[in-house]
Amino acid sequence: MISPDDEIDSNGVPLLFVTRFNKLVDALIVESSVKLVARCAVDYAVRDGEGIYPGNEQIARKTSLTAESVRKAWGILRALGMAELDAPSVWTGSRRLANAYSLAIPARWHGFPVYGPHFGRFTCQHCGHLYNPQPGTVLNPDGSIAWYLRSMVFCRPPARPKRPGGRGRQQPKPPGCSDLWGQHHSWPGGEEAWGLFRKARNDEWGEPRKAEAA
Repeated sequence: MISPDDEIDSNGVPLLFVTRFNKLVDALIVESSVKLVARCAVDYAVRDGEGIYPGNEQIARKTSLTAESVRKAWGILRALGMAELDAPSVWTGSRRLANAYSLAIPARWHGFPVYGPHFGRFTCQHCGHLYNPQPGTVLNPDGSIAWYLRSMVFCRPPARPKRPGGRGRQQPKPPGCSDLWGQHHSWPGGEEAWGLFRKARNDEWGEPRKAEAA
């Protein structure tokens, strides 16, 4: 399995930045809009991830996202350290130049909510069922990022039962595994919460393959 940190593949062949960046995008547990913008942006980064300036409107057309969703996705990528704004959009007098970005693979990506190298399903920490974790990305007003890990540690809550014949009183929504677990536990913070996340994932990345110095 290729890791975002790998510099060479299993045969010792150097890996392009685009390959490694896409592996990180694959592994991230974030909203699909963030993945789409990252995938679209890296198409402009043939080799090293620098000089990315497709423009939000062009990305919106290519991804079918709204301009606001594209701007928020860039904000999340910047907060993750996966994108750096090199030059803001400017008006030249005849046309507007788009924001110029550089893409990167941050050294701290292991601390993001990511799948393991085998991209297996997670194990619910209450019922033990296998599930695909739901993203819980929070972009703060100051541009920093936080994660709602609780949504990734437990399987998706059940849907509200339909009313018989579409009439009568609204059926109560059954409790989900997160609610049931919370009846006997307090949700921890910090490293304990990340410990629950890693336990649910149960799949760790190994040591990266590095190219030897000439």
